[in-house]
Amino acid sequence: MLHILFWLCIVIFFSPFKCCNFCNTVITRGENILDVFITDTPYLWEKVRVFESTIRSDHNMVIVCPRTFAKAKRSSIQFRDVREHRKIHMASLLESHDWQDVFSVADWELKCDKLSNTLWTMFNECFPLISVRISSRDPPFISPLVKHLLKFRNSAKEI
Repeated sequence: MLHILFWLCIVIFFSPFKCCNFCNTVITRGENILDVFITDTPYLWEKVRVFESTIRSDHNMVIVCPRTFAKAKRSSIQFRDVREHRKIHMASLLESHDWQDVFSVADWELKCDKLSNTLWTMFNECFPLISVRISSRDPPFISPLVKHLLKFRNSAKEI
């Protein structure tokens, strides 16, 4: 619904202003009827739809829907799962690891490299990198982690 209102605002504010009569016969406020919609591309829009307002107002809700919807923009993002149980697992790995092989090396550069490699291996094991495809049509309350968990649940149901 937001993308409809967005396109409505764009058409009204950025068009060279041609008037189109949408033959609306429903009263939108008091005795008034919205019967003119300003656009430069009337063939892209369907008729006006009037609904009772969902908020407390004396206006009715007027929606002008496009005939074709814009394509959703999809992209792939990567994130790390840093939930509490993964942090506990990392802490237990750090406590249980035998650090003698790291500290027994005499050369400081090799010691630093070995420590860095060990910590990165543990980090990648505990906090895996997850790839998820997100869309511009995803609701704002669906985070990438929630989307990943929904995908995981749906794949488990198929088995």
